[in-house]
Amino acid sequence: ALLDRICAEAPGRLRPGGVLLLVQSALSGVTPTLDALVRAGLDAQVAERRYVPFGPRLRERAEWLRGRGLLPPGEDKEELVVIRGEAAL
Repeated sequence: ALLDRICAEAPGRLRPGGVLLLVQSALSGVTPTLDALVRAGLDAQVAERRYVPFGPRLRERAEWLRGRGLLPPGEDKEELVVIRGEAAL
């Protein structure tokens, strides 16, 4: 819900040619975020990807995610993605 709101409202908060940089876990779904930014009128792409050890919040939820098939057994790193959305000039 928060990502949806950010994607929908970003174009109205950017100047022409302005850029939004959004960092999210790949577990949140990169394609839906890119699609939402494009639907809102931004040119969107993945600018960077990195694998990092789980932070405290994800460590707390790891078993819950594994139990729902969202995280493979033994996985202890997540992919963080920087998404770049640019407003038209």
